[in-house]
Amino acid sequence: MYARTIFIKIVVYLSLVTVLATVTACSDDGEQPIKVSGQLVFNGDAAAPGSTARISMFERGDDGGEKRIVAERTLHELSSKPINFEIDVARNLINPAGTYGLRAQIVDSEGNVDWTTRETARIKPLEPQEPVALALTRLIDDSELTFVKYECGDGFHVLIGRTEDRALVRMGNRRLVLPVESRHKEHITYSDDHDNRLVMQTDNTAEINIDGGQHKGCRARESGQSTPAPDTKPTSSESSTDA
Repeated sequence: MYARTIFIKIVVYLSLVTVLATVTACSDDGEQPIKVSGQLVFNGDAAAPGSTARISMFERGDDGGEKRIVAERTLHELSSKPINFEIDVARNLINPAGTYGLRAQIVDSEGNVDWTTRETARIKPLEPQEPVALALTRLIDDSELTFVKYECGDGFHVLIGRTEDRALVRMGNRRLVLPVESRHKEHITYSDDHDNRLVMQTDNTAEINIDGGQHKGCRARESGQSTPAPDTKPTSSESSTDA
């Protein structure tokens, strides 16, 4: 009788252990994050030193746009290609009936977007899938622009190139991409998220606000001109500030 009681207790104990193990395994599996992996693909050289890549996974709205971002990943050390990425997404953030997309950007050390995905990639995170290839295009290709040197009243020098919707300002090794903010009859204003601003007048003069410093009376310097444009003041540091 005693042996039978012990046997029953052992059987019950083992059954409970099996049930608990099964529940734990199911619970662990349900809590495991979903992994989405892929590569950033773009032409040309590798990203500039100090650049970072941002990959975002978002749920699409009924209109095809972004409804909400469910996960993001930032990558550093982009000195070589290809650029591989992996994003962990919490399962409870995924709506089984939802549709999802991936997009990416490469941002330089100053926070300017150099490369971006023109078309987002559609994904189904709850289904097995191959690594996703995200094709990036450059927002402005320096080689396709004509740069004009501007000298300001305080001796500040920059090179400015413009497209239909953006201006690229070069100061030595620094490069700022400023999208159009507004258009008026007498001027166009370009600005970015860091309060850098360029106002181009129709008479080809400019006002530049970089890092909180305001530079007025900026004029295009003619080719071959070795002296400052009218209303400018030469400085002893001209060679060091030349763009």
